[in-house]
Amino acid sequence: MPYSYVQRPLGGSAPQTVPFPYLARDHVKLFRNYNLTTGVFDQLLVQGVHYSWINDFSINVSGALSGVLTILRATPTDQRMVDWANGSNLTAEPMDTADLQLFFAFQELYDRGVIAGIAAANALATTTYALAVDNVAAIPATPETGLRLEVANSAEIENFNVEGMPDGFVGSPALRVRIRRTATAWVWEDYRPADPDARYVRRIDITSSLQSNEDGKVLSAAGAFQLRRLIYTPVQNKAGLPAEPPDGARFILLDSTGIQSPTPPIGMPQGFVGEPGLRVQVVRNGLTWVWDGYQANDPDARYHLRRGQASVSATVVAGATWTGAVNLPRSCQLISISTDKPAWVRIYSTTEAANADATRPRGQHPSLGAGVIADPIISGHLSLEPSPCAINRESPPSNVYPLRVTNDGATGPLVVTISFLSLEP
Repeated sequence: MPYSYVQRPLGGSAPQTVPFPYLARDHVKLFRNYNLTTGVFDQLLVQGVHYSWINDFSINVSGALSGVLTILRATPTDQRMVDWANGSNLTAEPMDTADLQLFFAFQELYDRGVIAGIAAANALATTTYALAVDNVAAIPATPETGLRLEVANSAEIENFNVEGMPDGFVGSPALRVRIRRTATAWVWEDYRPADPDARYVRRIDITSSLQSNEDGKVLSAAGAFQLRRLIYTPVQNKAGLPAEPPDGARFILLDSTGIQSPTPPIGMPQGFVGEPGLRVQVVRNGLTWVWDGYQANDPDARYHLRRGQASVSATVVAGATWTGAVNLPRSCQLISISTDKPAWVRIYSTTEAANADATRPRGQHPSLGAGVIADPIISGHLSLEPSPCAINRESPPSNVYPLRVTNDGATGPLVVTISFLSLEP
């Protein structure tokens, strides 16, 4: 998943979601029919004319526009957003801003490098094949040595004599196969596009250096792009894995039910639970299985970055402080905090930090490393820009974050709502 952009069809009245964090709204650009490879676009959308912000992560775009919408983050790199001076207080806010400016710029550089790399690899793959035929029956009987051929419809290719074809490969009208003629035989080279169930995943290793202009925007990714075809042998489920596979063997479980027990693969994401809708890839390393990713349906995005909200409520006397907790991901970025009446809200990384901070007077900044994630005095909705990172530092980490709320309004129920971008479940 890209870190800094998303593309969706234009049209309709539904709000558009911004799926990535950013430092300021003017860093988020909207384009119509933007070509990610060339940077050419039909229109740069203008705020107040073509779109308007609903909140920090939702945008209304004019329904009169058609084509493809690109929402792209462009963090400025021509100057630092934080300029330190001798004697400056090292507080969390400017330090977070400085770190995130660099972090976001790196993500954007990475995204553009991947785009350039894939484009270069696809261009190489499509321009080195001198002849395209419709199907297997059209492969010439007496070809010249060195001829490169692309078969548009690879159905029945498994019955054709091709050296080096992946074991178990089955051609289909949706798969193009590329072969090369030697003096004595046809030799397998590749296939495209990616097969629908990822049985024969191709990966691209970018080993080039990225070229940038003076503004830090990537111009190209010139260099060597190494294509590696990683062959995954499909098995129906966990029971289908061989007892003594060779070292380095790769398998893909079409049904991952039970993969988490009794002994999960090394490196499996904490909390992952296999199910029929999720395919899991594993690699054999000595006597153990090693996690190598998962694919396909993840309808509730349990293992992806995602936005969410958490709310707590309590009846609090005017001027009194309520001590409780809120459930958040073990690590996340806080997007906003809302209250239904004026309040001083403090969120902590540990219970120990909350106890130590109990007597700190209002208006006094917490010391560095005190475990205070956020302590705004608000009335209504507060967008947090830049977004502070909340990390639960209990041992072991949990989803429970201590909370202290002082009621600056009238006696009665008080509701605190926190919007976040999950980094770790």
